[in-house]
Amino acid sequence: MINIYSHTWREPIIRALADGPKRWAELCSTLREIEGDAPGDGYINTELRSLQELGLLERRQVKGTHRRVYALTPAGEKVYAAVSKAVGNDDSDAGGSTDADRTLDEARQDSAKGLSMDELEARALLIDTTTPHPARRYNYLLGGKDNFAVDRESGDQIERVFPGVRISVLEGRRYLQRVVKFLAGEAGIDQFLDIGTGLPTADNTHEVAQRINPSSRVVYVDNDPMVMTHSRALLTSTPEGRSYYLEEDLRNPDRIINHPDVQAVIDFDKPVALMLVAVLHFIRDDAEAYSVVSYLKEQLPQGSYVAISHLSVDTFPPDMAAFHHRQAEEGKTDAFARTRQQFFHFFDDLKLVEPGIVVASDWRSTVPLDERPRHQDVAGYGAVGFKDR
Repeated sequence: MINIYSHTWREPIIRALADGPKRWAELCSTLREIEGDAPGDGYINTELRSLQELGLLERRQVKGTHRRVYALTPAGEKVYAAVSKAVGNDDSDAGGSTDADRTLDEARQDSAKGLSMDELEARALLIDTTTPHPARRYNYLLGGKDNFAVDRESGDQIERVFPGVRISVLEGRRYLQRVVKFLAGEAGIDQFLDIGTGLPTADNTHEVAQRINPSSRVVYVDNDPMVMTHSRALLTSTPEGRSYYLEEDLRNPDRIINHPDVQAVIDFDKPVALMLVAVLHFIRDDAEAYSVVSYLKEQLPQGSYVAISHLSVDTFPPDMAAFHHRQAEEGKTDAFARTRQQFFHFFDDLKLVEPGIVVASDWRSTVPLDERPRHQDVAGYGAVGFKDR
């Protein structure tokens, strides 16, 4: 199921109308066929109105009847063509990068002026700037510029109640880099599936891996259209290796594994490193989170590794931990902490690599103990499991 709070429905609606106008019921049916689910009526009506305001679709009356249908405008057809080109992983020049502060109003004005719409401009129209997204908020907390006001506000709100959040995200990046060095070096892994990758930044998985083994192949997965925009512009690879980006939601693991482009990059008959860094805590339901990880582990051959980091408030002072739990119960946070025991459950049927489950900043760190951050500021565990059977 797609999380409607973090994955825009504008693109699925455009895709649903690509083969012709549709009435309301037919549109909803097509959405379910495409996505496996559909949001509530209120949410889909909001998205339809926003697409009309952007000039990407219109309501038409069927000639000779009283029926009204939704249909793409010429601008909407351009967006569909451009996005289809992106999803198809066309390697032609995308025409530059998109400024994160480009607003939907600016994009609409350009469309109204009849300006040409390249792939990246089209994707800008699909980015939801009204709801914070974890990838963009993470980018803001790391000091990046690829975010919107709503993401910065969300990050600032978190920092007010959890002053160590910037330390936490920085240590999360360092954990990932240490893990990739171990996997590409000592473990000899040359295939990586990195789900919930976030916006490209320095020392991404493929950069760390390919410095050690230039033939390393990496597939990145995230559900934010803005990540696709920047990934196509910024992700490069060594001639011997390959890096590829797929826009998809972690909650659809079968669609990730079985995507033809993923299958073309990664050979699932050989060991693979599955990277789930700082992403599982965005799935609130324990059963769903464990089911997703269980499915992904089942697809990996013997000799593969699974690296996970996860938010936890085990190391918080009692008042801060209680506050987080209240926020979670009231639905006021999009990140849900788990205990060490709950985290351990993700590694069922795997053999933990030394040093086992530790606070993420301690996993194979070479920093002296007295110079490492406080555990309560890191706020999460890290571990790597080996599939030995």
